[in-house]
Amino acid sequence: MSLRVAGLQVRLGGRFVVDGVDLAVAPGEVLGLVGPNGSGKTTLLRTLYRAVAPANGTVYLGQSTVGELPRRELARRLGASTQEPEHAASLTVTEVVEQGRVCHRGWLEPMRAEDDEAVEAAIRAAGLVELRDRDVRTLSGGERQRVSIARALAVRPEVLVLDEPTNHLDLRHQLGVLGLLRELAAEGLAVLLTLHDLRLAVSYCDRIAVLDRGNLIAVGSSAEVLDEQLLAEVFGVRGRMRGSTLDILGPA
Repeated sequence: MSLRVAGLQVRLGGRFVVDGVDLAVAPGEVLGLVGPNGSGKTTLLRTLYRAVAPANGTVYLGQSTVGELPRRELARRLGASTQEPEHAASLTVTEVVEQGRVCHRGWLEPMRAEDDEAVEAAIRAAGLVELRDRDVRTLSGGERQRVSIARALAVRPEVLVLDEPTNHLDLRHQLGVLGLLRELAAEGLAVLLTLHDLRLAVSYCDRIAVLDRGNLIAVGSSAEVLDEQLLAEVFGVRGRMRGSTLDILGPA
C-alpha cells in the first residue's frame, strides 16, 4: 500500500510549518525525510497518523484518505514510532509491544495466537528479548526507542512511519534498526522515516526528500539530491557525493 501527501499545509502558532508538500512512498521503498532542525519533518509525519490536522491538502493511504478512515482501521494500516516515546504507566516491554495489537482485537479482548506471534516477532526484530520483562520506565532512551519501534512492528502494518528511529541508539543498534527497515521494505512494506544523519540516509534510503522551512526542496536519489550547493544552502556544510558515499568536509 502506498502513502501520498498532496498540497499539504500545516499551520502552527500562526505560521505554516509545512507548506504545500507533495510526497509519496511506495511499497518496497524506504524514503528518508531529511532537513535542518525546525524544518517541519516531525509535524509532517504527525499529520499522517492524524495527531495534527492539516490546514490544507490531503493524505492518501492507498485509495483512501486518512481523514475518512476510522481510527482503528488507520492504525491497522499505518504503524508509527515517535521520536520521544513516553511511558508513564508501570508496564513491561512485552506489555507495551502488545499495545500494538489493540487495533486488531480491542482493549478488553484477550490476546490470540496471531497476536502473540506478532508481538514475539517484533520483540526479536527490535533486539529486546533480554529486556522483555523490564519496566519500560527503567530503560535508557535508546532502549525505549527500540520498544516504540517494536510496538509499531507488532501492528504488522502496510505502511511504517518512524520519526528519528535511530535517536539515542548506539551505532550497532542504529545499523541494526536501519537494516531491519530495509528487510521489511524488501518484503513489500512502505517505509517513511526522518533522519538527522545524512550519511545513514544515503546508505539505507532508496530516495531522499529534503525539507527546509516547511518547503520540500528536492526529492530523488542521494546522488540526484545531495549536491554541493544544496548541502551548503540547506545544511550549512561542505560535502559531496562520492559514488554511493557522502563525504562531509566541514562547515560551509
